[in-house]
Amino acid sequence: MRLKWKLGMQSDWPGPYFVSATRFTYRSLRTMPLVYWHGLKLRRSWPAVDGAVGLSIMSDLATRTTYTVSVWRSEAVLLAWVRSSAHARLMRAFRARLRSSAADSWQTDHFELRQAWREAMRRVGLPQGDRKMDGASKAPQTGAVE
Repeated sequence: MRLKWKLGMQSDWPGPYFVSATRFTYRSLRTMPLVYWHGLKLRRSWPAVDGAVGLSIMSDLATRTTYTVSVWRSEAVLLAWVRSSAHARLMRAFRARLRSSAADSWQTDHFELRQAWREAMRRVGLPQGDRKMDGASKAPQTGAVE
């Protein structure tokens, strides 16, 4: 399931864009309701995040995995947000519950969400061994939810 694109404080930024992709796979299905709650809380606060252009969140309950594509004015504003006390507290709280994680980032002059998701999945990919379909990895559902 992928949530609808959420505009950030800098949604009118003309570019270039700094794009961040993350994947978090959790050890237990029991963790997922709390993960979803925090993800929705983060999404609600997104319009107030300094330097944020937009955010897309996707989850795959079958693999206990969440994904994000976030778009920023620059790497510096992303790093400032990552180092914020609220974000650091959340990461510390969930670290022990993770099975695996991956993150990557890139800069682009033109941003298009569909292309960003393709690039994100190429970079952070599926967790190793979490889901196999006829011997090949299957990408998670990407239907947008309002």
